[in-house]
Amino acid sequence: MSLPFELTTFPSQALDIIRYLAGQDNYAAYDGEIIEALGLSDRSFGKAIRRLVTKEYVEMQYDGSYVLTRQGTEAAEALAAHDEEVMAESVFEEDAAPEPAAELETASRSAIVVYPRQIPAGQAVYVFFRVDVPAEKMSKAVDAIIEVSADCEVTPSRHEITIPADRAADAQRFSVSAPRAGHYTLQFSVLQSGNLDMLDAGQFRLRLSAVDDPADAPFRADTFELTFMPEL
Repeated sequence: MSLPFELTTFPSQALDIIRYLAGQDNYAAYDGEIIEALGLSDRSFGKAIRRLVTKEYVEMQYDGSYVLTRQGTEAAEALAAHDEEVMAESVFEEDAAPEPAAELETASRSAIVVYPRQIPAGQAVYVFFRVDVPAEKMSKAVDAIIEVSADCEVTPSRHEITIPADRAADAQRFSVSAPRAGHYTLQFSVLQSGNLDMLDAGQFRLRLSAVDDPADAPFRADTFELTFMPEL
């Protein structure tokens, strides 16, 4: 039995997560349990679970655990049937070796995040994100998704952009609102959209300080590096 096409585009870690959740009570488990049981790194787990949630195979419950959706349970059944057929036929194929990194062009780009040093509690402010001018021209433009997760309100939570090969990308604006005074964390994740998969191009965290009566604080600019594969 062949797998549904979409499942064949998932990283192996994502399929392992589906198999693992299918064997749990109520098809649910916490992230720490999944990482320990499957021997995943935080990075590989984050990439796999983000793909499953985006494609609606898994969702996070109110208690923080991850559970298979109806589509996820159907995928688990398809995986089980496929695995059983492979074992019955004694067909063991080695995973295709990934192409050597040297054969794929990689391009480094700097991303700039501009934000106020202090923000007023209970009021919205803007945080700006831009991929800067490249040091060397890429072979072609790349499409990417900027996702922001935070412990305060961020609107929108993602932007889809095209990064030109030879110039800076258009700046993107996020509205951030902190409910009360305190410290808040924003995490930026940049994903390159490939033909069949998403490439984790880089991540960056920043801390915002919300105060009741902020002074006229200047803006701050932080830079972090992204890595793209234009030929992906």
